[in-house]
Amino acid sequence: MFTSDGTGGAFAGPIVSSSGTSVDIGKKADASWVAGAMAVLSGPGAGQVRRIVNASGSSFIVDRPWDFQLTGRDSDIGASFITGAEVARRREDGH
Repeated sequence: MFTSDGTGGAFAGPIVSSSGTSVDIGKKADASWVAGAMAVLSGPGAGQVRRIVNASGSSFIVDRPWDFQLTGRDSDIGASFITGAEVARRREDGH
């Protein structure tokens, strides 16, 4: 599950491309989501969660590379601000 309970918005949908720690979503990457989380919701890499550490142009930079490389429009992601950070923390803690 991936929610955004505040007023800052969220992104959910396919990616354009991914390489290393960079994920291009094909539209402006919202810098207010830095320190939030990105989760792979479906497709290759589903279930992975990463903390967003930077946003530039149409790309987010996450804290570490994906365990399973995301593939273009086959991987759907969700990205959000604070609520997403809690999701990432819970996943890392196993709770």
